[in-house]
Amino acid sequence: MATFNWRRIPKRFAVYVVLLLVAALLPFWNGPRPGTVSLHGSPEEMGRQYGTACNWSIPLLCRVYLKRVLCGNNAQVLAQQRQRALALAPRVDGRILRELRATGQAAGVDEGLLLLGNSFIDLGCYGGACRSVVWNRPAAAGGLLHGHNLDWDNLAGLADWTVTILRRAPADGRYRTVAIAMPGVLGGLDIINDHGVALSLNQVGFGRPETAAEPGFLLLRRVAENCATYAAARAELLKASPHLPFLITLSSAREGRAGVFEPLAGGMRERTWAGDRVCAANDSWGRNDVQDSVATTVGKAELHTLADVRRLLAADGVLLECNIYSVVFDFTGNRLYLASGRMPAAKRPAREFPLF
Repeated sequence: MATFNWRRIPKRFAVYVVLLLVAALLPFWNGPRPGTVSLHGSPEEMGRQYGTACNWSIPLLCRVYLKRVLCGNNAQVLAQQRQRALALAPRVDGRILRELRATGQAAGVDEGLLLLGNSFIDLGCYGGACRSVVWNRPAAAGGLLHGHNLDWDNLAGLADWTVTILRRAPADGRYRTVAIAMPGVLGGLDIINDHGVALSLNQVGFGRPETAAEPGFLLLRRVAENCATYAAARAELLKASPHLPFLITLSSAREGRAGVFEPLAGGMRERTWAGDRVCAANDSWGRNDVQDSVATTVGKAELHTLADVRRLLAADGVLLECNIYSVVFDFTGNRLYLASGRMPAAKRPAREFPLF
């Protein structure tokens, strides 16, 4: 009896079959799982740990995103932006700066480039968006939930692969934090401390080199590492530069408090609860066109569970197609829910992680 000889099938047909299978299964794949990096010890120790753990991804993002995308692969522009970033070093918390330098040394990345990666928005290199929603869920149902969508470009194709959960436990008395960021970011795009104080960034307007102050990413981390209450964090944010190109959403799960801080010419303005929720959206300084539209959607949403908050972050009127990740901090439940890996991430199932 004759048997079928698989070797007679041309190799190109086998390749076609594999490609068809990949195309058929791709819509069901939720993308790569976010990485987790745990750091502890002195600033220098945490920097060495960070740079060693991300010794391929940090140089890659610097080379591809900072040099080629933000600076157009122009060495002169890169050198100029690097010098502008280095000029911000005196405005950075000294302990964070020490960690940054140790990170750069371990990853083989120049200090100026790493500073640029933590301040390029403050320097006006790029513009993005973001949306945040905080719901003061009744205490009997589990307490406050802090949600945020990071809406950005795809980092030259690297966004889906570089979302990282950063866990820090400093040995010098600062509070433990959990942050969501990309490798090389020393601050946080979203960050929460072990007292339940959480902060998120939404870009507003464009930064300018001549007015740049403490970089927003690093401001969030400094506040989270040193403030155990809403009042303490609020006091720090109200002192922030009026030229800061960010809205900052602040919440305190233990206290059931939340607010959005907006930089204006006269200083930072605080906006608190509208009922049992508060939200923020990117806009131009002093304008509320986008904010009002998002607030209408958020205000009409029926919220009863954590799943409702996740659906709201994925809803028309809130979600942007350039959504890299969508996160919800549930401090009371000690859980972190993070959707990432494929844009728009909020449309994808969230992965669940312990918070602390």
